[in-house]
Amino acid sequence: MMHLVFIICFLGFSSAQSVKEIVSCQTKENNLRTDCLFEPDPAGGHITCDYMNENSLVGSTNSSAKPEATYSHRTNVTIIDKTCRLYLTGFSSDKPQNFTCIIKQKRSVRQTSIVDKRKIPVCSALSFLFQPGSGVQMTILALFVLLELQ
Repeated sequence: MMHLVFIICFLGFSSAQSVKEIVSCQTKENNLRTDCLFEPDPAGGHITCDYMNENSLVGSTNSSAKPEATYSHRTNVTIIDKTCRLYLTGFSSDKPQNFTCIIKQKRSVRQTSIVDKRKIPVCSALSFLFQPGSGVQMTILALFVLLELQ
């Protein structure tokens, strides 16, 4: 039975390149942190990540991409495992803004999230632990498998 569950879950993880979700929070310094959780193409290849706000480039992992002047010295974009993370300092907007995460590998996939400073939670380790995503599912599955082996 446990093997069947493992096979079904494993097949669910080996899907095509996609953006799973975008999760935003506010740091204690009142900066914006946005995590774009994605599934890379199983065939591999170089991955770049861009963040857009409306039609302006906020930041990118591509060093040749130049952000809009408004954001040029206020952003940091990094890829950690299957997460593209944006840090935006001086996030003081009182109106909701659209942020689009664009993952480029074999093809380009994107997802947009509305960020409202008045409604986003404060960043903490626990706030991201309970977000749906393949990393959390894989961890729980691994725990069940390890418990069955004992």
